[in-house]
Amino acid sequence: DFRRDSALRDRERRLPLAELDVFSRSGLWGISVPKEYGGAGVSNVTLAKVTALIAQADASLGQIPQNHFYALEVLRVNGNPEQQKRLYAE
Repeated sequence: DFRRDSALRDRERRLPLAELDVFSRSGLWGISVPKEYGGAGVSNVTLAKVTALIAQADASLGQIPQNHFYALEVLRVNGNPEQQKRLYAE
């Protein structure tokens, strides 16, 4: 579904808003959140593979979550338990 009309959206410089809504409802924003905080807890390798698959279908959609996943990784590596509990819940 993400692939449908992605070239047209790129050509017309339109954001993939409907596709982003589907992405959000899918739960993929939490794919790298550790399991103990309610996420899928996938490895960075799996995260990269999933992101690559999405980007193959829709390059614009594939780029949107990159800062989000980076922030989650910074939180995982540098956050204290209180920060992790509060922010991962969001």
